[in-house]
Amino acid sequence: MKSIFLITLLLFTSCISYPRQVVSIPLSGKTSFKILAAENWKPFSALQKITVEWGAHKLTFNTQLEVTENTIHIVGLTPVHSRSFLISYSDGILDFKEHPFFKYPVNPENMLADFQMAFANASKISIEGGVVKNEVLKREFWDDDQKLISVTYSDSNIWQAEVKIENSLHNYKLIITTLQFEYL
Repeated sequence: MKSIFLITLLLFTSCISYPRQVVSIPLSGKTSFKILAAENWKPFSALQKITVEWGAHKLTFNTQLEVTENTIHIVGLTPVHSRSFLISYSDGILDFKEHPFFKYPVNPENMLADFQMAFANASKISIEGGVVKNEVLKREFWDDDQKLISVTYSDSNIWQAEVKIENSLHNYKLIITTLQFEYL
């Protein structure tokens, strides 16, 4: 069953052509998350450990995030720290490249949106057709009376916190731990 899911996800992501223009990511039939340009961030670099859980499956890997003055990069790392995928976002264009032999089940649009929903300044976040509810250690994305995504933090400093993302629409959970962080 796991292999069928992974093959289906890989086929789905491989059918999409990159680079391509992306302004927002659908969260539900009528709600979408507006992607933030790199200019909305103070430039930084962060090494993070990501654990993804879906159904009975679990996958852990590291990512290197880097936001420069005009580009957002998310680099997935293999266990030997070589690149397994690269997501780049600049000037409304999303590009995705993956290693030909070492593939993770990654949807680049969702990964970019998850990163931004969890780590963007709350005042900069915008969704169309829904509501964002911000509390001290929690951020939720709603479509009418249905909670779509929940982000919780173990600490008020998001770069020191364990960050948990629960996506009820796509039925997956992420746990993100920042291992190293520095502003550039």
